[in-house]
Amino acid sequence: MKCLLVIISVFLFTSCTTKNDYYGEWLINPEYNSEYPEKVLINKDSIVFKAYWYNYYKSFRFDLRDSKFKYQIKSDTLLINNISYVRKCPDSESILKYSCKVSLTLPRIKRKRFKRYKGDICELQIGLDKNSKPKIQLNDSVFSLNQFPQEYLFNCNDDLNRNHNLLKIAINADSKLKMIDIEKILLKIQLLKRGERIAFLNNMILDKTYMEFRNDYFAFMIAPLNDYNSYCESVFRKKTNILPPPSSYYSNEEENKRIKNISTLAIIDNEYSLNNKSFNLEELRLLIEKKIRAKEFFIITYNLSSDLAHFLKLYVALENIFYDLRSEKSIEKFEVSLNELYLSNDQDKIRELQKELPWMGVNGFSLEHLNSIRKEKGSLYGITLASIPQLD
Repeated sequence: MKCLLVIISVFLFTSCTTKNDYYGEWLINPEYNSEYPEKVLINKDSIVFKAYWYNYYKSFRFDLRDSKFKYQIKSDTLLINNISYVRKCPDSESILKYSCKVSLTLPRIKRKRFKRYKGDICELQIGLDKNSKPKIQLNDSVFSLNQFPQEYLFNCNDDLNRNHNLLKIAINADSKLKMIDIEKILLKIQLLKRGERIAFLNNMILDKTYMEFRNDYFAFMIAPLNDYNSYCESVFRKKTNILPPPSSYYSNEEENKRIKNISTLAIIDNEYSLNNKSFNLEELRLLIEKKIRAKEFFIITYNLSSDLAHFLKLYVALENIFYDLRSEKSIEKFEVSLNELYLSNDQDKIRELQKELPWMGVNGFSLEHLNSIRKEKGSLYGITLASIPQLD
């Protein structure tokens, strides 16, 4: 009889919770980090998850019987797959660890491979404030692009330098930001003098099991600055101390001087060109496949009025082309796709494909910057710039 009473009381307690009790806006418990959805909005038809920093929403049909989401309400706390949210009220925004002070919309460009980086990441949130001015948010502080303390990058870089292959600096930026704003951050990173591995946050996917957003990063290396400090001084309007780059980066200038076949991929006012001839991204493989197989050298550049979305679209298009070419070579050579090599972590075969179809080029310099270098020095790490199209 006692057991029966317990069962009846439990039933009565759970049956008191109706679907209507879930409706409304819920905020993440502050004990969780920013990988979890910041807000959950529920109505009779849908449940919507909002990412912490970004204007990114993922919606699903709301059904308490959905096996992918386990819902439970305890007092004013909502549990979704054991992650807790509190019901929003007029003063509940203060529970969030940091308040979001910049607006940020991600590019969300389709890629062949979704790439998530694990471990410590030095993140910069670059968006627009309430006046549509570009700003950087670091924790709860907001800086203009000129004011941002480079000491943060130095300290972060030193902390993360334990592992050479570790992604060091992630730029989480609004897709509409102009490259004149992005360049200020790239220049500060280049002043670190190490040949930095950076990444732009492209997209996010909600992992329903763990209730976390998985970040899709596009990563590449940018060259450190050499002694072209007059351009930096014109950008930052103050003197900049530039030390020589590390000997390991573009060190063989004599070999670089022998590079004859150089192609320039440029983004001018959000339009694409190859050696001064306009093209659409759908045509790019036809235009550069022979150059890739011949191991020609590429310089990728952009003018400062272009925006981040078009900048990343070109890089992702190149990445997709290399992925397809290497995958075709993998099937031909090893009878397995490139994706299978990644899944089995066969690094020897992956490196062999990369050696046969290598990326040879330089990234991270705007058209305005390259023109400045050409006028002052005539060459970049031994690569003659005088005869390169579009540098005028």
